[in-house]
Amino acid sequence: VGGQVTVRLAKSLLEAMGRLEGLSAKEQTLIGNAYASNELRDYDEAERHLREGAIGGYSVAEVNYIQILKTNARWDELDLHLSRCGNCTLRLAPYEALYLDLTPQDLLRIAKRHGDMARRASSPYTPLTPWWAGADGFGGGRMTIAYASTDIKVSHPIGQLLVPILRYHDRSRVSVLCLDLSQIGIQRSQSGVWKQQVKEVCDGGYEHITGCAVNTCAERINGFRVSVLINLNGWAGEDRFDILSMNPARAQVSLLGYAGTSGVSSTDSLVTDATSSPPEFRKDYSERLLTYMPGFHHIMPHKHNFGDRGG
Repeated sequence: VGGQVTVRLAKSLLEAMGRLEGLSAKEQTLIGNAYASNELRDYDEAERHLREGAIGGYSVAEVNYIQILKTNARWDELDLHLSRCGNCTLRLAPYEALYLDLTPQDLLRIAKRHGDMARRASSPYTPLTPWWAGADGFGGGRMTIAYASTDIKVSHPIGQLLVPILRYHDRSRVSVLCLDLSQIGIQRSQSGVWKQQVKEVCDGGYEHITGCAVNTCAERINGFRVSVLINLNGWAGEDRFDILSMNPARAQVSLLGYAGTSGVSSTDSLVTDATSSPPEFRKDYSERLLTYMPGFHHIMPHKHNFGDRGG
């Protein structure tokens, strides 16, 4: 009840503010953003105010107006806005840009722009001394593969897919380390059974890497002597390319979470498919290697696909 009262009060205040004359483009944008918040979700009012902000030339509004037009399925208006706003798409988050009819060249430019920002976030710190310095090849014995994500939770598709994927590793050859990069960690999952399953398949350890400076987090990962780090986020969710830009693992691979190019030089490979990443656009990917899966790159558990055959 208290929450409903707060929402009604917030809407009343926004309505009063919206009736004021002479609102600047920035003020219109702030009101529009408030209407679009998770608490209010009044997307029609959000669209109206963000349109005014965009018409006024406020750069934040130009980008947020794109998001709200997608939410409201206003495709004709979206096309018109994109034709008018110049390079405003370059300010989009890479994940949001995937939903637009942009060229592969545009998607690469957007990813590189955000990759550069992540690299600058790590640039003040002293470069890591890589654990593999002086080593020849990947060496013999078991190597450590780390799966890194901010979405290791039972309510997220990545969390649901993680356990079945990790069970298929050959433990005589690899040790599996799970790196939880989220702010809260696995405790936000409500399933105690699922938490236990995750920790069991992470035979190399389950580590919560957060609450530390960028270089400290990177040093922790470097200390685990990771040969291959599988980045399950990409630009989706709480991406941590600031940490990964410091090259804390010998090789980095992007899988599942983000279907486009990372634009980040520390990402060596992208696991994809010919539909998501047509080979003729290979030059528009920053990764040195594209690994094409047969069919679709989004791996599903064997039991989900072949439950009638015993899982």
